[in-house]
Amino acid sequence: VTTGGQQQQTAPASHCGLTVNSPLPNATVTFPLSLNVTVDNTQAASIGCSWTVFEAQSGTVTVKDVSGNILAQTFLSTNANWMTVSPTVYTTTIASISNPSYTGPLTLTFEEENPSGEGTPDTLVVGVMK
Repeated sequence: VTTGGQQQQTAPASHCGLTVNSPLPNATVTFPLSLNVTVDNTQAASIGCSWTVFEAQSGTVTVKDVSGNILAQTFLSTNANWMTVSPTVYTTTIASISNPSYTGPLTLTFEEENPSGEGTPDTLVVGVMK
């Protein structure tokens, strides 16, 4: 983010133990787009929620344009020990979007796994630009 001609660092987006390390909010992105998140449920009791993971997946990420059209969707996965509350990194790469000529605001919606199908899964939305 640029303010007054100076580059300002944007903090990673975070919710219920999920932190999006890359891309940062308001970043300008290109495709292929590498995504990197950390799930850290060590503070679940103090923050009152946790991010659900299942079978080495921390959920899905959906890419939408400014009109809400879905341009891509994929899973975030890990090769690390995911059966822990300790911090675990999950990654994915989105090779392209369905409308490659699109330029403008995009939303990345991260949705936790919900293997029971009960309740509403937590989500975290991060805005970026293409």
